[in-house]
Amino acid sequence: MDLIMFPIRMMCIVQFINRSSWHLIKQVKLEDSQLKYQRGAVIKFHHKKYIVLEDHTYLRVVSFNDNINPLEPLIEQIPNR
Repeated sequence: MDLIMFPIRMMCIVQFINRSSWHLIKQVKLEDSQLKYQRGAVIKFHHKKYIVLEDHTYLRVVSFNDNINPLEPLIEQIPNR
């Protein structure tokens, strides 16, 4: 039996105070086969969903909540765009 090892990355979970400022809630280790995420992608981690804000030096995400309007493009609903 072959075990597949995925790279471990740091995922920074942030919370926005307003549209231009945020603070770090926590950093978690994410074992994932995907090396790069697009802005607006949804990640499931420990039964919770997160929206990708950026994936450059760090993978920065914000909690996915039910306040997202399904009739508007997701990218327009992400703060600090």
